[in-house]
Amino acid sequence: MKKTFTLTALLAVACGAMAQTGGGVAEAESFVAGGIRYSVTSADGRTVEVAKSEGDPYAGDIVVPQTVAHGGADYTVTAIGYMAFASSTVTSVELPATIGNICGSAFQDCYHLTKMELPDGIVEIGDYAFEGCSNLEIDRLPASLTTLGYEAFEGCYCLADSLTLPDGLKEVPGDAFSYCGMESLDTGDGVTAIGTNAFRDCYSMASVTFGDRLESIDAWAFQGCSGLEKIELPASCTYLGPQAFYACTGLKEVRVAATTPPEADPNTFGVNPLTTPTPVYAQATLYVPRGSREAYAAHACWGQFENIVEADFTSSIAHAGAGAAPTVSLAGLTLTISANGHYRVFAADGRAIAEGTAQGKATVQLPERGVYVVEAGGRAVKVAATR
Repeated sequence: MKKTFTLTALLAVACGAMAQTGGGVAEAESFVAGGIRYSVTSADGRTVEVAKSEGDPYAGDIVVPQTVAHGGADYTVTAIGYMAFASSTVTSVELPATIGNICGSAFQDCYHLTKMELPDGIVEIGDYAFEGCSNLEIDRLPASLTTLGYEAFEGCYCLADSLTLPDGLKEVPGDAFSYCGMESLDTGDGVTAIGTNAFRDCYSMASVTFGDRLESIDAWAFQGCSGLEKIELPASCTYLGPQAFYACTGLKEVRVAATTPPEADPNTFGVNPLTTPTPVYAQATLYVPRGSREAYAAHACWGQFENIVEADFTSSIAHAGAGAAPTVSLAGLTLTISANGHYRVFAADGRAIAEGTAQGKATVQLPERGVYVVEAGGRAVKVAATR
């Protein structure tokens, strides 16, 4: 059965533009301290959130303190407010351990932001919170995180080489990590549902590990993840949305642990025949539990696989590793690949550019400037030809 999603509100309680004062509701009191503007979120509780600057935009390196003094009282900083740093030129932001919420669009389009540590204690990251932060690196998501917003990290190309989702996170919402540059993904033990476009066009993703509680993967969730060669779906997974793995042109092995074939659209593993002459259904082997091959072969989606093999699924799904990523260099539009064995080069839109076998080194002439993905040794790297 299809999983539905409810988008997180842009303004949570701690991210409100109004503050409770006495028995009524009034405009939030704000003040500036140490060059940072704050809005009072609770006068009685003495809490504030970082607010958008009313003067010059924030810039450079910012350190947010745990507490700040105002009117003879100390206030605890518990949130980064709605659009607080959006479109600013901040290069780094140090957050205190008291932060529990990063509100909607808090760091949206902070192109100059390069690195940030998210302390444990953060329970919610709102819609668009880091959307468009194309140079941002985050080593880990906080273990305390339970709620993630729509497009929270969309377009964070440099986010992390390896991303593991915290066990407290139950749903990955739509576009949460689309166009990100991670090489490996572990959805953790808590995630039950992955939303529409959640990891779309993560070209560099070479491996993915799904937890044993996963129930559904919605439409286009992994579309364009051409670096994936193997996926393993747990027995708990009962639904794959339309084109969930569309244009995953590198897939060679699909393992499904459920004895009853999961609901799936006939084009779940489809490709563009104009750019990829060999469909995934022809090149990949489908592994299914013993005794279930007939059921899979009769299914509108799974029955398209030309090679269906019964196998034992006696334990939790094991996850494949990958070899070393290929080394690439550019001289104008001339791409040099240092690798041994089979390689492929794709444009960012999935077009196949070149394919061959490298014996230590191979050279490819790119057709034009743009972003390209190089696959070799079970790994993928992204390179930008700018001149």
